Amino acid sequence: SNQATRHLEWYKNLIILRKFFEVKNLWKIDKLKLSDHFTPIDIQIREADIVIALGRGALEAMARSKNVIIADNRFYIGLKGDGYLNDDNVVESMRCNYNGKSFGFKATVSWMVDQLSRYNMNDAKILNRHVKKYHSSDVVAEKFLNLVR
Repeated sequence: SNQATRHLEWYKNLIILRKFFEVKNLWKIDKLKLSDHFTPIDIQIREADIVIALGRGALEAMARSKNVIIADNRFYIGLKGDGYLNDDNVVESMRCNYNGKSFGFKATVSWMVDQLSRYNMNDAKILNRHVKKYHSSDVVAEKFLNLVR
């Protein structure tokens, strides 16, 4: 199927990234995993250092204080994304619901290497504060109530 082909292409790119980082001794990636449908997503996010996702997956990762790269290979955008999120770009990515269309960079291997090289564990705290500021239940409830008042 087309979806299986896209996942295979994405997985091949991740394998290339792993080899690149290991050869260059830039970053040892011990566990390189694609999301699977058998392990609950909260467990997969909990075990990750960095999450590559769109939309809700990105939000859940930020809520759990994980670093996030907005990227995926979806039929409606292709192999694209907004990249590594930090204080400089998270609000802009939010404008399109973290769907990869805010910046829409083509997710090549060299682009992904660049995004992964931006990893800073302090950004996870910034992303968590962002979720609390814009997406907490109190904030969302207040926005909804303002619409109906």
